[in-house]
Amino acid sequence: MQRPYGHRLIIINSKNNKTKNEIYLKNEGVLITDQKEVANTFNNYFINVAQNLVENMASTTSTFQDYLKNSNKDSIFLKEISSDEILKLIKNLDTKKSEDIYGISPKLVKLAGPYISETLLHIFNKSFETGVFPDQLKKTKVFPIHKADSKMVTSNYRPISILPILSKILEKLMYARLINFFEKHDTIYKHQFGFQSKKSTEHAILDIYSKIIQSLEDKTNPCCIFLDFAKAFDTVNHSILIDKLKHYGIRGICSKWLISYLEKRPQCVQIGQEKSSFLNILCGVPQGSILGPLLFLIYINDIYESSKIVDFHLFADDTSLFYSNKDLTVLEKELNLSLIEICNWLKANKLTLNVKKSNLLLFTLSNKSTSKTVNITIDSQKLEEKSSTKYLGVYFDKKVNWEAHISVVHKKICRGTGIIYKLRHYLPEQMLKNIYNAFIQPHIDYGLLAWGGASNSQLKKYQ
Repeated sequence: MQRPYGHRLIIINSKNNKTKNEIYLKNEGVLITDQKEVANTFNNYFINVAQNLVENMASTTSTFQDYLKNSNKDSIFLKEISSDEILKLIKNLDTKKSEDIYGISPKLVKLAGPYISETLLHIFNKSFETGVFPDQLKKTKVFPIHKADSKMVTSNYRPISILPILSKILEKLMYARLINFFEKHDTIYKHQFGFQSKKSTEHAILDIYSKIIQSLEDKTNPCCIFLDFAKAFDTVNHSILIDKLKHYGIRGICSKWLISYLEKRPQCVQIGQEKSSFLNILCGVPQGSILGPLLFLIYINDIYESSKIVDFHLFADDTSLFYSNKDLTVLEKELNLSLIEICNWLKANKLTLNVKKSNLLLFTLSNKSTSKTVNITIDSQKLEEKSSTKYLGVYFDKKVNWEAHISVVHKKICRGTGIIYKLRHYLPEQMLKNIYNAFIQPHIDYGLLAWGGASNSQLKKYQ
């Protein structure tokens, strides 16, 4: 007789039955076990880490205004919000999301939508009219999520922010108006693929891959530099951001609203049932927000003005630089000069690079010699040259044969088939298909238009 599915699944997941919410930290050799104190330690770290980066940044003679070209003479007009807009946004709320800092769930807002929409309409329109973002919608609750290495070190955690649900509705109303204005005036850099409709990571991958292939066909030396920004979203300078928004046409009451939106945003950290005290965020765009990613795109929108010879390919802060030349000596010289200019842009905009996590690939055809190398530096630090590197979820390799990517995906597929193999006697066929679609097919589909052109000997591993 076949065992009940639920019983079997409980056995499989038995390791997760006992969970602990408590986090212990070590601060200057002292063990912190009190969860209230742990929460306050995290909040102090998350608030100050970005500010410390900015304060320790090297100076430059350049200013952010040096790179701003062709100011938009038109200014945005904030269209009045309609009741239908609000009801549609409420209807589309994801009820699977958790409660916000006030204990309000998306499900509750969805149920109450028809009864509160007119009140929200009045409040939100008044917000747009006065240029004031409500203070109560700025409060943020943060959960620290462990990334890797020691669990007792604050820097090994990333903050996951939970914003008020009503704040996200108001942000979506502003986002719709901003993005329409930017699209109308073709504001956002054409090779920026992040956080925009009809653009994705796969578009960014294909964009840079086509450049590499074209360069190889032209018998030049294609080189890609992959830059890693340090706390990019968290170090955005509010004053610079507002000036850039004005440059692109976000002026008047809309500019006032965005200033109100960014300033004096209180944040607390929660661990289990304990919460830290509130501290105001000093810089950066709000994590987990609707407007944050769009504001960041505007903040780095002019980075391409820092170099006239390098092609910039962007997905939010994931930045790759492309340059090719038949002469490796010239390539090395031009890239080093360009990186000096790019670093000046970064310093002028109060952004920093993590050079140790940045790297480069010098591409060559697989049947050619691989002894070519270049010496590229950023702020006197040598950039590591790799044989392969991960960019937007795919592994580019210097031989352009996708061996590294196929090897990594092959291992993931093996794990997925292993799960199906163990469950085949306990689950019906449709459920096994669902597991296949969740654990195997996405790895095959992602980036396929790029790596699908690999040789038959490489692709045979998938068969």
